[in-house]
Amino acid sequence: MHRYGCVGCGLGPLSGAAALGLALASASASAAPGEFLEPEVQVLHQFEGDQGGGSFGWAVSELGDIDGDGAMEAMAGAPGNSIGGMGAGRSYAFSGKTGALLYTFTGDPGDKLGYALADAGDVDGDGTTDIIVGAPGNGPGHARVYSGADGLEIAVLAGDTMAGRFGVAVASAGDLDDDGHADVLVGAEKDLSGGVDAGRVYAISGADQSTLWTRDGAAGNLLGSGTAPLGDINGDDVPDVVVGAPGQGGAVWVLSGVDGADIYPPLVGDPGSANLGNFFVGGLADVNDDDVPDIYGGDYGADGVGPGAGKAYVWSGKTGARLFTFAGEFAGDGAGPGRAGGDANGDGVPDIAVGFYSATRGDVQGAGLITLYSGTDGSTLRTITGTTANEQIGFDVVTIGDVNDDGRDDLVLSGAADNRVY
Repeated sequence: MHRYGCVGCGLGPLSGAAALGLALASASASAAPGEFLEPEVQVLHQFEGDQGGGSFGWAVSELGDIDGDGAMEAMAGAPGNSIGGMGAGRSYAFSGKTGALLYTFTGDPGDKLGYALADAGDVDGDGTTDIIVGAPGNGPGHARVYSGADGLEIAVLAGDTMAGRFGVAVASAGDLDDDGHADVLVGAEKDLSGGVDAGRVYAISGADQSTLWTRDGAAGNLLGSGTAPLGDINGDDVPDVVVGAPGQGGAVWVLSGVDGADIYPPLVGDPGSANLGNFFVGGLADVNDDDVPDIYGGDYGADGVGPGAGKAYVWSGKTGARLFTFAGEFAGDGAGPGRAGGDANGDGVPDIAVGFYSATRGDVQGAGLITLYSGTDGSTLRTITGTTANEQIGFDVVTIGDVNDDGRDDLVLSGAADNRVY
């Protein structure tokens, strides 16, 4: 399970005042609006994958404004797409405002391009944010960096260990070396440098693709299964990073952007953890008003009220203390995919979106849902519930800002099991 999607949904008033939009993304636009249990959900754009069984929406991401219309864009990956050859994979960038397809990137046979993808920041210094896409399938695995300005390939990055799954997770790191270019993070969860299934994370220069630093896990950690930028949490004026290590129950590692050293001991979940940090890690805006970004980690396989109920956690970036725990309500809910949800209730505090991707409500098996939680107190603000059996709404969810100019942040939701993104 991995990554995000909904470019083009909008919601009506929340608590009498705030509206929230949902943005949906896919390879071809669908004429039918997405169906959700809550009547106030407004679909802005809905897309279907361009090949059945391609896992369209396996990964989704926000992307900075690359078409100059003042709105953020959305991306979706389809690592099972075989248009470029068996298992080549594809990824797509869409306009957040109009839903128009901006770019399509196609892998080579076996690449699984689109397994992970992210806004890379401006790596080439042309003033437009760029794109990084993971392709962990062939050889050691790869990550490809594309220009946001014209879609051309800027660089191909490769791992060190055969079958190391380099590219299983990718992210912008911010400018770690202060050269004016954004740098990138790439995870290789099967890298053997620290032992069998130890994993490794790479910080790589955007300017010249040299390796700035690496950090190895220990045997069984699977370090690098998730990567995300965090912002500067230790006050050294260099952005820091968060990395997932889901092996042996899982943990979230918070690392210095200077050299990859630990800022805190690994952050762990409750008893019954299964795969904390597998893909779903993230930096959050400051939810507890201490002027330091905070940290998200999801464990969609965790036991709670029952097997596989899932959990998600928020920790303080300043102290490492746990701020919130969000748990699945029933066995098999799969709570954990997610991260920042924008300011859904208009209180000026960023909120948190969590997918319950395998949840069943009523008699609709596996339709999935997302829940928006208040960043102020962790209370439930609202839910968005699928009505299509086995669509798995909430396979991932991410905010992309206000793309429809209604004053509220919008969301991207994935229903990857049905080859669909909203």
